[in-house]
Amino acid sequence: MSGHRGAFRVELYLYDLSQGLAKSMSMGLLGKQIDGVWHTGVIVHGYEYYFGGGIQASRPGQTMAGNPTQIIQ
Repeated sequence: MSGHRGAFRVELYLYDLSQGLAKSMSMGLLGKQIDGVWHTGVIVHGYEYYFGGGIQASRPGQTMAGNPTQIIQ
């Protein structure tokens, strides 16, 4: 958190739903490289917001996507 009034941390959780399979198998199967099958969640005010048949919210890292591949602040 910064010292500015009203400022708060926002994080982007990036998930590879293929868990690495897209990166390792896409060239052979599709003839082109795909690094992942991506899903994202935005973490703000202690909750992760993501799309799953509508806007959903849960505690960070407790979605159906498992562990994030990358966290971007």
